[in-house]
Amino acid sequence: TEPEAIRDSLYRQLESPVRWEQSMGVLLTSPGSPFLEAGPGKVLRGLLRSIDRDAQCDAAGEPADIEELLK
Repeated sequence: TEPEAIRDSLYRQLESPVRWEQSMGVLLTSPGSPFLEAGPGKVLRGLLRSIDRDAQCDAAGEPADIEELLK
């Protein structure tokens, strides 16, 4: 709620590195696979597969896609 704190948080978020590979490494060693990329496109799926070719990840761009995957 403090404008200066918000500006500081946004600045730190923009300046901080994305730790995608580290984050995916943690998820890949945790139970709960397969993965689901929600939303249009398959970019995150591709990035995950570049870390682990055997990782199972489906993409769902529309609510009907999720319903189909649940069948």
